[in-house]
Amino acid sequence: MNRYAPLCVAMVCVLVLAGCRSNLDESDYDEQEAFDFSVTPTEGGADPLPGPDPFITGEQRLSIGVFYEGGSSELVEVNNETTHLFLYEETVGVEVVEEPLEGLSAHRVQHSGGPWWGMGVHWDSPSDLSAWATLHISFQSTTFAQIQIGMNGADDVRHAVNATNYGYVADGQWHHLAIPLSDLATIGLDLSAVSAPLSLGGTAGETTDFVLIDNVYLDLTPAESGLQLASGPDAFQEGDQRLNIGAFYEGGSSAMVEIDNETTHVFLYDNTVTADPVEEPLEGLNAHRLQHAGGDWWGMGIHWDTARDLTAWTTLHISFRSASFAEIEIGVTGNAEDRHVVNATAYGYTNDDEWHQLSIPLADFVADGLDLSAVRSPLSIGGATGAATDFALIDNVYYTAD
Repeated sequence: MNRYAPLCVAMVCVLVLAGCRSNLDESDYDEQEAFDFSVTPTEGGADPLPGPDPFITGEQRLSIGVFYEGGSSELVEVNNETTHLFLYEETVGVEVVEEPLEGLSAHRVQHSGGPWWGMGVHWDSPSDLSAWATLHISFQSTTFAQIQIGMNGADDVRHAVNATNYGYVADGQWHHLAIPLSDLATIGLDLSAVSAPLSLGGTAGETTDFVLIDNVYLDLTPAESGLQLASGPDAFQEGDQRLNIGAFYEGGSSAMVEIDNETTHVFLYDNTVTADPVEEPLEGLNAHRLQHAGGDWWGMGIHWDTARDLTAWTTLHISFRSASFAEIEIGVTGNAEDRHVVNATAYGYTNDDEWHQLSIPLADFVADGLDLSAVRSPLSIGGATGAATDFALIDNVYYTAD
């Protein structure tokens, strides 16, 4: 049995986990439920609401075919043939309600009560959105505390930001968000080839939880960035020698091995742990939360199909924060799948719920027999038994030639 469960990763400025259903980054869209637009609100003669920024003839505004009834200079209709609104794995229900911010109706998105939810507008053929500046979207809720807003590139990898960074609060009031598309580009989206102009999602909830959505469009109006980048304890400087191994790091580097999920991978060993991005970084926008599955061990690692020469590098840097993972093993594996391990506590790690930046000389792995000229796994981490409530945060992982 293969002990390696792949955690598909697209590493850009932000690590995007594409294989975890909770992150909505990859979906078999042919199997998804398409929303039926034949349902319309009861017509009672009410005048449509103009919304917070009514369309004026001559403006450049793109309607993506849903959640908007106002005017536009361009429209991509949802036709359920080449353009779709998918409800991911029936994690939400959607219905039209006469409680609009704009037009005659909004849409009520109802949580199914599972561990995650998601939905999105998808185009069979990617489109170039690089001419547009800002995505506008409005929410009203008292129960959806966190909402991820994203777009998918041509590879269907989702790049998302948190609504709270753009003014959303679950206070029962309408909040109109303006998200610069440059923020999505910063975290890795290629705006010239977008396959999903809107993808929404979030975490666990009750069947009574719902959010209203309305007034969604793209325009050329500038908007303020909501990205919140942490510089980290040792920010990259031009001229530094630093290797980004493709995961758990969003800063600058002089060299990088990207995770392409074909020849380079992040594996969760035997599903003993999960890994999800969280906005509690030491560096960049996100750290990753490693959640113990509750078994008698846990582990994960970065793996390369072809061994690489790391003799030019001297130090592995890695940061952890936890109150429950008492010990963490850190390993590097050679070409013969020979894993050489050190204990994080020997380099300053303590499970005191504070960030600890560890600097591990590669000479320590060499002393244990590692051949740095042929490395197949530049990082593997693991530990012993634990409860399903145990977790650690990991961030700021890179190699240097100090």
